[in-house]
Amino acid sequence: MKKRIETPTVVAIIVIIAIAAIGGFFVFQSLRVSPLTPARFEVSNLAFEPSDAEVDEPVRILATIKNTGDLGGNFTVTLKINGVAEATEEVTLTGGSTKTVSFTVTKSTIGTYAVEVDGLRCTFSVLRHILKVGKTGYSYLTIQEALNNAQYGDGVRVMDGATYEESLTIPIDNITLDLKGATVKGTYVEGHGILLHGRSYVTIKNGVVKNFASFVIDMIYSSHITVENMRMQNNTGIGIFLYNSSYNTITNNVVTDDKDGGILLLSASSHNIISNNDLSRNNGGIGLGDGSSYNIVENNLVSNSKYERGISIEGFCNHNRIVNNNASSSNWDGISLGDHSDNNTVENNIANSNRLFGIRIMSEASYNVIQNNTALYNAIGQIIEDENWGNILSNNTIAGPQGRQSPRLIDRSQNDAGMGRDAASMDAEADEIALGDYTGYLNDTDIFDCYKIFLNSDQTIKIEMTPPAGADYDLLLEDQNLGWIERSFKTGSSAESISFTVTSSGYYIIVIRQWRGAGTYAFSLTT
Repeated sequence: MKKRIETPTVVAIIVIIAIAAIGGFFVFQSLRVSPLTPARFEVSNLAFEPSDAEVDEPVRILATIKNTGDLGGNFTVTLKINGVAEATEEVTLTGGSTKTVSFTVTKSTIGTYAVEVDGLRCTFSVLRHILKVGKTGYSYLTIQEALNNAQYGDGVRVMDGATYEESLTIPIDNITLDLKGATVKGTYVEGHGILLHGRSYVTIKNGVVKNFASFVIDMIYSSHITVENMRMQNNTGIGIFLYNSSYNTITNNVVTDDKDGGILLLSASSHNIISNNDLSRNNGGIGLGDGSSYNIVENNLVSNSKYERGISIEGFCNHNRIVNNNASSSNWDGISLGDHSDNNTVENNIANSNRLFGIRIMSEASYNVIQNNTALYNAIGQIIEDENWGNILSNNTIAGPQGRQSPRLIDRSQNDAGMGRDAASMDAEADEIALGDYTGYLNDTDIFDCYKIFLNSDQTIKIEMTPPAGADYDLLLEDQNLGWIERSFKTGSSAESISFTVTSSGYYIIVIRQWRGAGTYAFSLTT
């Protein structure tokens, strides 16, 4: 960011008069030179080091001052901490020159301090003590050991950028975990990456969490948690999960290749800020459900969601703001609202190239404001379903086929379940089959095969599916309302299996999903 300050205007005009005698006459010529611009000062590149300091540890605050004018001038740089001027420095710069100014401050009270230098703002934290972790040469060899020894107001800092194979639990409030590029790695067995249960005022930042089977960053009954500059990748569970957790900030994170989804808020998780995150190739993008209200979801990039929607608001989720996001290239909807989710604002978003709807307002979602959005190249641009009212739609750019059903593409080069063609790619259009042994084919452009079978009440269905070598396919069972009732998400080329006893007679949907790789799978249905 930059702040520009101008000195009082000074105009310099030079007029040159040339006199020449030509044939006895005098000729006067004048030359006007462009005026020199006055000194103009820009303040930029506000930074500090370290970002977290111990009590009474010096913090160096830096800013760049540039004179963008032609003339030289003077400028007074003022440092404010928590709104109070603490130091000044007089800077003299010739035209076009630059100088970096530096201030050093120390604080004896733990907390977060707001820094301002001539309109530019940032914050730094002062911690009681910083516990340092490293595989050699440091007091703590594991991250959890340091966390267990931390006290209120402490920080834990990983010093070596190494990989730590451990599952972490945050044991107390008001601490900072700075991974500083280190990786927390699981083994795809049951377990979370980082658990916060009933915690508050905790910051987790600057690291990688991967290969966990359960929730990766798991917040339960927690508040005022900040998760920033983290990368969650190649997990089976949800990247960031909030359960009955409010007033948290999730910003500048990357969630990629997580099977269960990107970011999910449930059980009245409210007043959270979800901003500037990059979510790609996950099962789903950002989901709000079960009464999660008054959240801000802004400036996020959600792309290539494999099975769920890009951004979804369902289940009595009200008064949320969904603004300036890009939710594109999902295998479902880009942005959807439904199930009594009312009074939400969906504004200035892009929802392009999604497999079904760009923007979808499902049944019983009312009094929402949908404006200034762009939804292009979707199978269905935008739809408002029945049983809702009072929604305001304005200034949206919508293009693409309209209607309730996505066109069904039939690939007759395949022979899924012996049908002589590709199986349905939508659960609502699943192909009926009977008990028996079958094969099918999936790849990066054909990632779903959907089948249905009629089952009687109290009947147990057993499904076995083996993916091709080197591929990773998943198996799901849905009920008559197209909701998940059972699933098998093993890693790699492991065989997937489901055994489930139904409670009512009707059709049940079997979904086989490609996660990675391509080729022919085998599956069987028995009772």
